[in-house]
Amino acid sequence: VIQELTGPVSMTSLTTAAGFASFATSFISPVRTFGIFAAAGIMINLLITLTCVPSLLILGSRHESRRVESNRVPLARQNRKSFLSRLLESAASFVLTRPDRVILVVLAVTLIFAVAIPGLKVETNWMQYFRQDSPAVLGTRLVEDLFGGTYSLSVLVDTGEYDGVKEPDVLDRMARLQDRMGEVDRLSHASSIAELVRNVNKALNADDPAYYSIPSTREAVAQELLLFTMQGGSGLDSMVSYDFQKALVSARAANVPTSELGGIIDEVDAIADEEFRGTGIDTKVVGLPKVMLRMMDKFMDDQTKSLILSALGVWLVVSVISGSAIIGFLCLIPLCVSVLINFGFMSYMHIPLDVVTIMISGISIGIGVDYSIHLTSRYRYELRNGKGQSDALRATITSTGRGIFLNAFTLMLGFGLLVFSTFRAISIFGMLVAGTMFTSGLGALVFLPAVLRLIDPRHIRGMKMFFRDKTSTEASK
Repeated sequence: VIQELTGPVSMTSLTTAAGFASFATSFISPVRTFGIFAAAGIMINLLITLTCVPSLLILGSRHESRRVESNRVPLARQNRKSFLSRLLESAASFVLTRPDRVILVVLAVTLIFAVAIPGLKVETNWMQYFRQDSPAVLGTRLVEDLFGGTYSLSVLVDTGEYDGVKEPDVLDRMARLQDRMGEVDRLSHASSIAELVRNVNKALNADDPAYYSIPSTREAVAQELLLFTMQGGSGLDSMVSYDFQKALVSARAANVPTSELGGIIDEVDAIADEEFRGTGIDTKVVGLPKVMLRMMDKFMDDQTKSLILSALGVWLVVSVISGSAIIGFLCLIPLCVSVLINFGFMSYMHIPLDVVTIMISGISIGIGVDYSIHLTSRYRYELRNGKGQSDALRATITSTGRGIFLNAFTLMLGFGLLVFSTFRAISIFGMLVAGTMFTSGLGALVFLPAVLRLIDPRHIRGMKMFFRDKTSTEASK
């Protein structure tokens, strides 16, 4: 058992670790830490599996012979086939007789899901992690109703000179920018130092509405600001820099999806550019909404890197240990199908790509490849023991297929329990991982054998495992 399974067990552990280790490139610290510690834990588990488990089996075998006679199963009961055995035999017969149909059906289903991937949206809004009736969502809506929004979106106005903000023309432009920002949909409660100056000027003129404007000279503006600060006025430091070179025009932004937030930022950016065009004054949209928009772009970059690195790591590990790049490529085929179906399903169900779902592809590749590795390893073992292609595939599906089915089922059950979580992000994560385990297991049991059926077995039989020595190989022959 150790000689035959050290290779497959090592490959499955290393590939799973490679899938999680791909998160080490993430710009999000918790995701990066999760990937590193998960990969380290899997490698520790590999050492335990190859050392402690065989030792425990040897210790347990000393007492096994005493119980053999008393626990002997009747012959009639031994010959009775379980439902799973009959199911695997039926699957093997269908794959062996109609491999071309199996491949066409799988490709057609994959294409149906793949065409929806361009519609997959990226989301950075934390509100989506909670159910609509949760206290977090209800509290956020209350804040939006009373204060206009939970985020501050600002335009940084940089005059490039000392006391440049005190220039009446600059303040007039900032006042127009503030008024126009207040008219943008989903923005409210706009404010700036220009609004403060207008209010001070009005207050100093007996609250006459006619004086709700910017004074005509820089000196008058400076005097009014001085009077405001001398009377204990506060909040000025949040609107303008100490040297009055830079100032902010701010507004409250409602909690909206990231895609809609991008449109709001573009509109504000266009308004600021229009108001200060030709003045030499630099404007820039800043604030948490802008950070969220940048995170959306980083999510896409992270997803691409995670997919490439995990797939490359899996292919490299399998190729080195199995001694063949072809085997490594074959093990990736069901995974590619599983990943495409996963992303297509997310698009159809309007599940966005976010900080949680971004990890699923790496996990799917790292865990899902285990099924393909065990199936190809057993298939090669059967070929080396003199069986023909059909008999070898049938024996592989009906024997190793049982382990693949039970492993996929237990993983689906384990991750599927997360669906009942009150935290929506965890619920979606559990559902998607359970789904990828199903497609990965089904792909290894049905799609991969169909592909192997069309490949000359001589290309598979001659490849030697890195962990198997020549003596054991000759003995098996």
